[in-house]
Amino acid sequence: MNILKRIVAIATGIAVGLGFVMVGDYLSTLVHPWPHDLDYHNREVIINYMNQLPLLAFLAMIGGYAAGAFLGGIVATLLSGRQAVRPAMIVGIVLTMGNIFNQMQIPHPLWFAVVAIGMSIPLAWSGWRVVRTEEAPVA
Repeated sequence: MNILKRIVAIATGIAVGLGFVMVGDYLSTLVHPWPHDLDYHNREVIINYMNQLPLLAFLAMIGGYAAGAFLGGIVATLLSGRQAVRPAMIVGIVLTMGNIFNQMQIPHPLWFAVVAIGMSIPLAWSGWRVVRTEEAPVA
């Protein structure tokens, strides 16, 4: 496969994934808006804010992460030729690394961290499974 085509497929899949992550984060702020006087540079203030979020806000975030991984895997697979799983897996790995970085920067509840970090790769793989061709190789 043309390497440039694969790079574009992966980059587009990542962009789609991150776009849905941002949508989930935005929906979360609709459920529980950020206070106008919140000091974004004070880690303790951010941690306290995160501890006050209702479950629905976390579910909105998780929904965006899930949609991003799944749809990012689909887009990477479609653009790369609907065969190889690697583009979708790279999308899942990059989104997982982003989730790990996010958890290091802004501590979330443990259940949220486990779900957010653990779901990107399986959902990106599921996206590949949905749109791959029947004779598709696994590599």
